[in-house]
Amino acid sequence: MYLALSAVDFSVAFALVHAVGVERVEPYTHRLVAWYRELRHGAAGAAALERADAARKAADEAEAAAEEAIAGEKGGEKRWWNNKALWAEVALAYSIHKVGFMPVRAGLTVAWTPKVVNWLRARGWIGTAGAKRAMQQGQDRMRGAIQQAKNAAKDATR
Repeated sequence: MYLALSAVDFSVAFALVHAVGVERVEPYTHRLVAWYRELRHGAAGAAALERADAARKAADEAEAAAEEAIAGEKGGEKRWWNNKALWAEVALAYSIHKVGFMPVRAGLTVAWTPKVVNWLRARGWIGTAGAKRAMQQGQDRMRGAIQQAKNAAKDATR
């Protein structure tokens, strides 16, 4: 139940981030990262990290431009998994999914679990009788497989 709800709410978060766009979400992400760095490393450390990020971003843009030029000469397509904007959207959607939707996901799981358990119990899939029945079915399958293997071995030796 929780896994299904997680898949649904991550999809909703990703669709929301993708619809809004990286261009509109990136400034908020940048502010959050800057705030955290200043809190963790102080103003001087945050400024040094910001300069390092700017240099890394410039190098990444130059590398991306070179790759694009090479791909243009070869007539190749840019691979979708190499798209940094897509991975930024995924990372942002994941954080929204984990933090923002947690109360909804946990609440629905708590609300639906007893109903699902009752439904499974009514069909005999859980409980002591269900466990005994499952054990018996497993034993019967094993006995059948062993007998089939013995018969195959006898047929092979003839």
